[in-house]
Amino acid sequence: MEKTTRPRRLNRSGVRARAQILLGACKVFAIKGYGDASIRDIANEADVIFGSVIYHFGSKEKLFIEAVRRYFLGAPPLVNCYNPVLELGGAPSPQEVADAIHETVRQLIAAIHAPQSPEFLNGLILRVLADGHKGAQTLILEHFAPYQYRVMNVLARVCPNRIERDLHAWFDLFWAQFFYPITTRSLRLLDHGRERYSEEWLRYVSHRIAWYLCMPLGLPEPTGRVDRPVRDSIKARAAARALGDDYGPGAGAPFAR
Repeated sequence: MEKTTRPRRLNRSGVRARAQILLGACKVFAIKGYGDASIRDIANEADVIFGSVIYHFGSKEKLFIEAVRRYFLGAPPLVNCYNPVLELGGAPSPQEVADAIHETVRQLIAAIHAPQSPEFLNGLILRVLADGHKGAQTLILEHFAPYQYRVMNVLARVCPNRIERDLHAWFDLFWAQFFYPITTRSLRLLDHGRERYSEEWLRYVSHRIAWYLCMPLGLPEPTGRVDRPVRDSIKARAAARALGDDYGPGAGAPFAR
């Protein structure tokens, strides 16, 4: 007769240890990636014994997938981010659709990069993309697929001149724009001499990404435009040195705009 495995019942101490391990694992995976991280690294970061990690999660792979599920897919803003589009009424105006897309983008960007978001989250997502762990990537694909098709149904209704192939291509653009601040984060922060994205820049980039997403659908610019924050940067100084008097507002320099 086949035995059934019952889930372990954890006391308060066990629940705390599990959460502690999961948090430590996220930090280690974000820095080292899945391949180079070891269970001993995670145990040291979480300040638990090696056996405790195995007891609670069984293997590094299961721990990695649970970290992605808990801290990326389980974040409330990510769970609800599509609601502005999904909750559009029966006959929304083009401006209402554009603003709903803007709000969805804003929530997604804030979930990853806002000051209250975990410091390690950007690195964890980057590792999922770069390390090619099939289990974690499959989890992400399966998580977002139902929402994506529901959004496509809404867009097909409010933008009837777009064929299904166009909408699939639109979602490719959507994810490319969403991942842009993640994949270029260290470069952009170095350029501007910052440790984290500023809230002003997040508002700016959320609006711009949403606007770019509205263009292929024939939708207007979302309301709430934010001007690009003007800061000193490595690129600006390099352009000034190279172009001299030709650099500056009105001179047509690539970094002056």
